[in-house]
Amino acid sequence: DNNWFWAHEWNKHGQCVSTITPQCIGTNYKKDDDIISYFEKAVELRSIYDLYPILEKMEILPNDKDGYNLDTLQNAFKN
Repeated sequence: DNNWFWAHEWNKHGQCVSTITPQCIGTNYKKDDDIISYFEKAVELRSIYDLYPILEKMEILPNDKDGYNLDTLQNAFKN
């Protein structure tokens, strides 16, 4: 179910960036516009920045077992 995936991503990652004052989105704000804006920006940034080669070079590979601390991730992008 595709809706499950989008709900999971929003609940895990998006809610922390959701605006406290939806009016910041504009005067035509409708319920859940912040969710749409979040995913539109995520897709836009993904098309601009290909982060996987940078992470792979530092042996940071996506999986559901390993966690990486902030210093490790920041260092990957500094080098």
